[in-house]
Amino acid sequence: MSSRISFFSATPLEYGGGYEAFVTDAVAQMMSDGIDAEIIVPPLRQFKRIVQSLGLGQRFAHVVKDNNGCAHYVERLRRASRLYVKNEPLDIVWVRMLGAWKQPVVGFHTPLETESLLRDAFYRSAAYRRLLRGSTLHFLSRSQVPAWVIGQPYFVVPNGVEVPPLESSVQTSVLRLIFVGRMTRQKGIDLLNAALRSIDVPFVCSVFGDGEMADCARALEAAGLAKYYGAASRSRILGEMKHHDIILMPSRWENQPLAALEALAQGTIPISSRIGPFAELLAEYPELQVDYEQPASVAQAVRYIYGMKFAEREKLRAGLHEIAKRFDKRVVFRQLAVAIIESSDVQPRRN
Repeated sequence: MSSRISFFSATPLEYGGGYEAFVTDAVAQMMSDGIDAEIIVPPLRQFKRIVQSLGLGQRFAHVVKDNNGCAHYVERLRRASRLYVKNEPLDIVWVRMLGAWKQPVVGFHTPLETESLLRDAFYRSAAYRRLLRGSTLHFLSRSQVPAWVIGQPYFVVPNGVEVPPLESSVQTSVLRLIFVGRMTRQKGIDLLNAALRSIDVPFVCSVFGDGEMADCARALEAAGLAKYYGAASRSRILGEMKHHDIILMPSRWENQPLAALEALAQGTIPISSRIGPFAELLAEYPELQVDYEQPASVAQAVRYIYGMKFAEREKLRAGLHEIAKRFDKRVVFRQLAVAIIESSDVQPRRN
C-alpha cells in the first residue's frame, strides 16, 4: 500500500475558500515533515461544465486558472489508498462515480447548519449518510460532531495556521478595522453597513474579498465607511491583519473559520458573531462576541476596545495569541496525517 496521502478538491484551488486553503497548507506542511502528500483536482473545464449545469456558474465565474494537480487525475484518484475528500455531495459523488471510494476520510469543512432548510435537511438525511458509508469522518471541532455520527468511525483534529511571534502593535487614536472574506450572505458582508454606521469612535475600515455580493462592499466605499480593495493574496491578507486592530467577523454560519485563527495568530482582535464556532474559539472572551443584527452591540464592543489603555489591549492581544498556538499547523497537520494513515490501515477507535 502506498503511504501517500491524497487530498481531493472538486473546487479549483483558485477559488480561495477555507477548504482550498486547508488542503494547500496541509500538503505543504506534511511535505516539509517528510510525509508524502498530494492534491488532486479535476480540470477547470470539466468543473465549470458541472457547476453551470447545477446553476452555480456565477459563483465560480472569477475562477479562470486551471489546476496544476489535474494531470491524470482520474488514474491518481483510483490509485489513492489514503484519500481525503470534502463533505460536499459534489466531491463525494465525484469520487464515487470514478470508482475511487476506498475507505476515504471525509472532512467536514462545509457547515451542516445554514439558513437553507432544504439543504440542512439533506445533510441530516439517511441519503446523505449512505453517501458516507465506508468512510472515516474528520471534524474540525467537537462542537461540530452531529448526533447521527454514532456508529460511524471519526476523529477530531482542528484546522492549522502558522503562528508567528506576536509583535507589539502601534498606539493610535483611530481604530483600524478590517473585514476579510468572500462577499456572500454566509460571511455577513451585508451586515457591515449598519454596523459601521453605529460605531461612535474614530475608525477606518479596510475590506478585502470578492464574490456575488461585492456590491455591498462597493456601497460601503461609496458611503465613505470603508476602503474596498477587492480580492488579495493570502500573504497580503496576513500582512494587513497584522496592521489592523480589529477584524470584523459577522458570519451567519461557519465550521472553524480559518480567517479567525489567522487573525488570532497575527494579534488582530476579533469581533465576531455569536455562532457556535466563534463561541467555542472565543469562550474566554464573551465580550468579543456580538449580534451583528443589532448594530448597537457591535458599537459597544468597538467602544470597549477603543477605551482600553494600551497595556490592556496588548494583554488582550497576547491572550488571543495564546489561543492561536493551540492551532499551530506544525503540530495540527502532523496529527491529521497520523489520523488519516491510521484510518486507512485499521478502523480508528471512535473518540
